[in-house]
Amino acid sequence: MFVTPTVAGLLSDASEHGGLDVLLPLRTTGDRAPLFCVHPFTGLSWGYAGLARHLESDRPLYGLQSPLLTDPDSAVADVAALAERYLERIRAVAPQGPYHLLGWSFGGLVAHEIAVRLRERGEQVGVLALLDAYPVPQQGPAAQPPTPAEVLGVLTGDPELRRTDPSLSVLPDDEELARLVREANPALAQLRTAEIAGIARAAAGHVEAMRHHLPRRYDGDLLFVTATEDRPEQAPTADVWEPYVGGQVTRVDVAANHWSMTEPAPLARIGAALRQRLDEA
Repeated sequence: MFVTPTVAGLLSDASEHGGLDVLLPLRTTGDRAPLFCVHPFTGLSWGYAGLARHLESDRPLYGLQSPLLTDPDSAVADVAALAERYLERIRAVAPQGPYHLLGWSFGGLVAHEIAVRLRERGEQVGVLALLDAYPVPQQGPAAQPPTPAEVLGVLTGDPELRRTDPSLSVLPDDEELARLVREANPALAQLRTAEIAGIARAAAGHVEAMRHHLPRRYDGDLLFVTATEDRPEQAPTADVWEPYVGGQVTRVDVAANHWSMTEPAPLARIGAALRQRLDEA
C-alpha cells in the first residue's frame, strides 16, 4: 500500500480518524529501514508528509502521533510513557533494526528517549535526527503546568506571546479556539471543532510533559537541525544536547523559523541532510 503524502489526503483520512491514528503511514513501500517521525507539540505528524519526495523512493516513512488527539482519557502523561508506546508501534512495523528516528520540537525529546530505550535493549539505532528540539531549563517534578496563554501560543505559532494576551486565564471555548487555530494554520481548516479541541488537549499535555522530562544519555551520534530565523535572543543551541549524547553532534542550519520547518523549502534542505546521513548509516 502507498499512502499519498499530502496534507489534503490526510485531512480526508482524519474524518474517519485514520489521519489521527498513533501510527500514520506516509509511505509503506520499499525495502529499506523505515524512517519514523515523531510529532511536535500539536501531536500531528502530517507536516512530515512532504519529506517522502526528498528520501529514497524505497524508504518507508511513518509518522507517530499523540494518543491524546483522539483519547481524552489516555494514560500517557510523560515523555517516557509516550516513548514506550511509540516504540511498541515502531517494532510492530520493524521488528529489527537499524532504527531511524526523527523528531521535531517536542517530538525531539521523545525520539531521543526512544533511541535510549532501543540501545538499552541492544538494538541498533542508525540515525537520530532532531529538528530544533531542546530540553527546557525548568525541568523536574516541580515544573509548573502550562498556562492557557502558553497553550494558545503553541497552537497559533506564537510561543513568545507576541500576539497572545499573557494574562489569559482560560482557553477560549472550543468554537473560538477552533477559529483561532484555523486562522493561524489554514492547513487545519477542514478539521472539525472536536478534532481541534483534541489538538489543544495534546499541546497542553506535551508542554507539561516537556517541562517534567529529564533526558538521559544516548550513546550514539546526533544530527541536529537548527531553525535560524526569528530566534529569540536567549534561544538555546544544539550545545544543550552535549550532556545527553555520547557520540558526535552534527549541526545543520535551515532558513526557517521553528514553526515553518516542514514547509517545502526547509523540508528540501532537511531531506537532503537526512538522505546523506541515512546513506552513511
